Amino acid sequence: MSAVGEQERQSLDGGALIKDKELWFDDGNIIILASKRHAFRVYKGLLFRASSTIQGYVEGCNEDTEPIDGCPVVSFEHDSPTDMRHFLHALLLSATCALKQASLPFATIASVIRIAHKYEADKLVDAALSRLESFLVPRPGHWTESAAAWEERRDLGQAQCGISFEPRDAISAVKIAMLLDKPLMLPLAFYECCLLEDVLSLRNGVGRLGEEDGTLDKLNDTNYRRCILALPLLSRQVHASVLRVLEAGMTGPTTQCRLGGNCKELTRHMFMSHTKDDEPSPLHDLFVRLDRRTPPPPAFLAREGALCQPCLDRLLLLSEQDCAAMRRRLPEFFGLADLEGWQ
Repeated sequence: MSAVGEQERQSLDGGALIKDKELWFDDGNIIILASKRHAFRVYKGLLFRASSTIQGYVEGCNEDTEPIDGCPVVSFEHDSPTDMRHFLHALLLSATCALKQASLPFATIASVIRIAHKYEADKLVDAALSRLESFLVPRPGHWTESAAAWEERRDLGQAQCGISFEPRDAISAVKIAMLLDKPLMLPLAFYECCLLEDVLSLRNGVGRLGEEDGTLDKLNDTNYRRCILALPLLSRQVHASVLRVLEAGMTGPTTQCRLGGNCKELTRHMFMSHTKDDEPSPLHDLFVRLDRRTPPPPAFLAREGALCQPCLDRLLLLSEQDCAAMRRRLPEFFGLADLEGWQ
């Protein structure tokens, strides 16, 4: 941060100043410059109430700096206009309003967190973080426990948590978790990273939505390595989970079978068939019950209709139990086996 000097003032007066279309209030009493050129005219009282760090900086600026339109000017040259806009918008509407809308894009929440954390606006950090944690940190009844297909349960989770979370947001989510030292957010954020179509984007980066300066979010070397090493492990587990379920189904009791125990033989055929299936297993099916996978395993799909209802129900229950075990083990796949508090 730095006060705007005379040379910069001239360039602004010469037409380089970009007034924000939304956050420029004629009765505002301070002008905030983001990235040296993008200007917001807002209210000092709101800024100072939210952040004593900002107050201390503004009050320490050069009082001889020539104002613009009668307002003192403070430059936050290393902060993006997009991040600053979302932060100021949250301040103007107050955290209880701006951050409690029915649904917010992840990009908006991340912007608020980056600026609020940097300038110690703790109430805004807490309000934004609460929504993000509700999506990424499993608790009883969490959306990852749903029996639906993966995309359907993600939609459910976004609706429940009031967040619009795009696949590309996963990289930034990892960075936010690291920034705030919130390790319980990491396993699911890493898993979402592994579901990206272009895995190289984890290293090369993805552009932030709304940013015009080419800012990229990418994983550091350590976290990139976590994801790359996890990819084959996750794929093997998606395949192996089918074998575990079918093996348990063909070795369990047959007292409920309505076909005189024939379902056990059918399950054995499923098991043998799946051992020969060498097609890559979709990573998004790690937590998904056999019949809700997209697509369901061919070995299961070919014979599920021949099973009696009690035996099919038992097989699906075994699959749900295996899914729960995989959710509990998720930190392990990313080298976070000792993560305390993961459910």
